[in-house]
Amino acid sequence: MPSIQSYVHPIYLDRRDFDPDVEDPEHVEYGMKWPINHDTLSPRDEQYLLFQEGHRGNASVNAIYALKKAIAEAGLSAGNLGSDDPRVGPWLQEIGLPDVQVSDATTTFRDIRMVKSPDEIALMRKVALMNQEALDVVLDLIDVGMPRDELDLIYNRRSRQTRWQGDLPQHRPERHAPCHGYRAGGGEHHLRRIMRI
Repeated sequence: MPSIQSYVHPIYLDRRDFDPDVEDPEHVEYGMKWPINHDTLSPRDEQYLLFQEGHRGNASVNAIYALKKAIAEAGLSAGNLGSDDPRVGPWLQEIGLPDVQVSDATTTFRDIRMVKSPDEIALMRKVALMNQEALDVVLDLIDVGMPRDELDLIYNRRSRQTRWQGDLPQHRPERHAPCHGYRAGGGEHHLRRIMRI
């Protein structure tokens, strides 16, 4: 059975309001601290809010404490675990799992990540189409001399709009596998379609 844990604060000390002198790092009271317009939420947003509400008072202060709880629940507090991040072992030992041993499993994780389930492949296709649509918007709006930051802003805005709509961008029949990139030409940098099928 999977162990699903939640955490609510970033690891960076200057970006969280967790007080270790008065709060238990594994039982943080969580609540949305900004107004929520429920009329604009996607089904996934609603799912996230329900998940967080279900873990109220039991969330961890950051990802490493959430991992510690999952390891303890699995009965592996003194186990030999694999990780692709060499910092995980010392971090777990520092926060209360002194007997856990963490070995380098980078190659194993790479091998595992190469195998994709049908759901992962479908999600990758969806994201590729969303990326294609955002790049098409950039290509339609690009002008000579336009700063890279402005292109990034256009791309990021379009990407967010597509994600919030919660559906796939329309696939254009004339394109099967477009690639986009940068090309220098005539002293000007501009985006152009590299491949069109």
